[in-house]
Amino acid sequence: MDTRTPSPNPFLHGESPYLKFYLKLGVYAGERDSTVLESWLNEWELTTKTFPLSAQQLGWVLTLKLKGGAQLCFRATLPAQEHNSLEWDKVARELRSYFIQSDEKWDLENRWQQLCQTESARSFISELLKLHLVLNKPEEEVLRKICAMSREPLRGELRLRRPGSLNEAITLASHFDDAGAFEGKRTGHGFLPLMSLPPATQNFSVPANARPQHCPPPPWFN
Repeated sequence: MDTRTPSPNPFLHGESPYLKFYLKLGVYAGERDSTVLESWLNEWELTTKTFPLSAQQLGWVLTLKLKGGAQLCFRATLPAQEHNSLEWDKVARELRSYFIQSDEKWDLENRWQQLCQTESARSFISELLKLHLVLNKPEEEVLRKICAMSREPLRGELRLRRPGSLNEAITLASHFDDAGAFEGKRTGHGFLPLMSLPPATQNFSVPANARPQHCPPPPWFN
């Protein structure tokens, strides 16, 4: 049992109006699962940028939201006496260093390098987005990967339309992947945005005998 006296609550002296947003965040208990950790870190990073706290307040909230092995790691590497200068980037770096093994990072990076579309566009993009989250790949790199490594005929459509954002590419691929989507039918894939395409594509359908093509990037994308 931990018999140390808990750090005083820094919110008691002029409570931050942002505390409620942090108390709603999930708990990380030290799972050695890169997807779990990166999802938790991503949520926290967004919150710290939107609702900034003082270093002491951040340290106090983290003692509530880190459990098990994660709390032990936090206390060992970032003790309470250092919380006056605590920075979120350092917290994230320490957790990644301890809970994501170097060989796993190598495997994930290798998967990213080798990944190309061999099945549906949705499954390809879903895998890309997971790796994007875990490896912290910039959105521009994910967009290039979708455009270069999608199979025909989607790759040709992406080359023709030249989507300017990741969201635009995902939307196009989502509609392209399901002929019913061109008629305004829902596909049930809630996390992929579905929007109407320009009229020129309304009658487009994917050939039933479409087969995976080789994956090298097209010349125009170099």
